[in-house]
Amino acid sequence: YAVPGSAPLASGAAYYWRVRPRVQGDGALAPWTSTIRFTTPTLRTVTLADDGATITFPAGERFQLDLGTSYQWTVRVDDETIVALLPTMGPRAMPLLFEAKRLGQTTLSAVGDLPCRQAQPPCLAPSRLFTIQLVVQSPPAAGVTSTHPS
Repeated sequence: YAVPGSAPLASGAAYYWRVRPRVQGDGALAPWTSTIRFTTPTLRTVTLADDGATITFPAGERFQLDLGTSYQWTVRVDDETIVALLPTMGPRAMPLLFEAKRLGQTTLSAVGDLPCRQAQPPCLAPSRLFTIQLVVQSPPAAGVTSTHPS
């Protein structure tokens, strides 16, 4: 089973799972499996307060970018083989979900425009620029947990 991108699991939440399969052939219901519990990992959130920062992630970690909804954001990652945008609600919906794919360094930049920039005639409000450097390092050794401020 894959969780649909339109309804992602909440970060840091506990979930319970059990399955009641059907018997192949006659379709009769089999007994429920025992219930298991799992907790989704907590996602680090990058915000406007991080503008200009260098942020380090272990390879394989996911993070979310939440620049708010006051602006319409166009987001770009210089090297998407290092940090990749994952499917979410839409290209301008915040927060956006990213994954640190491989070791290296890249830049994430965003340009935000107020909605009035799309009006006719457009307003003259300046664009908001946002840039961070992302460094992807080897994940910690087994049994070692990494901590970072949220």
